[in-house]
Amino acid sequence: MNSYFYDFDIYISSEEDIPSALLQGDNEKKLLVIVNAADYTAENKAFLAKILSAISYDLDKDANVLVLPKEKSYSVTSLIKNGFYTNVLIFGINLKDIGFSVSTYLYAPFEIAGKTYLINHPLEKVKSSVDFKKSLWTALQAMPFNK
Repeated sequence: MNSYFYDFDIYISSEEDIPSALLQGDNEKKLLVIVNAADYTAENKAFLAKILSAISYDLDKDANVLVLPKEKSYSVTSLIKNGFYTNVLIFGINLKDIGFSVSTYLYAPFEIAGKTYLINHPLEKVKSSVDFKKSLWTALQAMPFNK
């Protein structure tokens, strides 16, 4: 067997369905925001709402927020593939923990199968850093919102 042929990481993600209780919001503009439950405090939720209002999105009306518990892993790829989302913002989540086996940079939007993704630091870190806020703002301006 040619072992070099298999020289890449394989991540096995959970096949378990995501409970609807983990999703918040009405998703009128097909935006999925994925955050860790520990990072989604009331203060950080207000910060996220402020971020989204800068791009003319209402957190509760225009997006779905998937709040992932720390002790559980879910594959969000099936949720994303169903067509309910065109943009995905991920804050402080390791991509392999949610079913992705891609390598990318923070604050660099990328597209897979017609959906645009943006990976970011946890909300708490973004909120605390002027540089991270600037990086997030620049990245959000490069994304195809409302297009």
